[in-house]
Amino acid sequence: NPRRNKAAALANNLEILRLCKQYEVPVILGSDAHISFDIANYSFIWPLLAETEFPDALIMNYDTGRFLKYIG
Repeated sequence: NPRRNKAAALANNLEILRLCKQYEVPVILGSDAHISFDIANYSFIWPLLAETEFPDALIMNYDTGRFLKYIG
C-alpha cells in the first residue's frame, strides 16, 4: 500500500511477485485494509501484477472455485 510511504515496499513487492512467477508459487492477494472502506480495495496491487505480467492462474483467490480447489 503506497499510502504507508515505505520506499522499499514497492521494490520488495515487485521482487516477490517476480520470484513467485518464476518458481510458479501460488499467491493469495489481500487488501491489507486498516479502515473499513479499504476492505477488498485491490487498486494498489493491479499495477504491480501488470508490471510483472503475473499470471492469473497463480492467484488462488482470483475466483472462489480456484480457492476451494487449492485448499482442497
